[in-house]
Amino acid sequence: VGETVQVAARLTEDNDVPLPGRSVAFTLKDVTVTAITDASGVAAATMSAPDHGRSQEVTAAFAGEVRRAASAVSATISWGGRGLI
Repeated sequence: VGETVQVAARLTEDNDVPLPGRSVAFTLKDVTVTAITDASGVAAATMSAPDHGRSQEVTAAFAGEVRRAASAVSATISWGGRGLI
């Protein structure tokens, strides 16, 4: 049994200038979905998180372009907790 989670990432240049129309791949366990950044540079997707336990790592990755380096960031999603202490 899994849950559905919403993930999002903002892709920008060095000066915080958004990069619209770029593909961002979100990976959660063995599942990868791709979303395109909007005018604000935000890519968002809904994913299934099967058998997640109490937490799971999600990665957002941009493959790069001729003049832009590839980049990736990871974060942990947690379920069932009482929040941060």
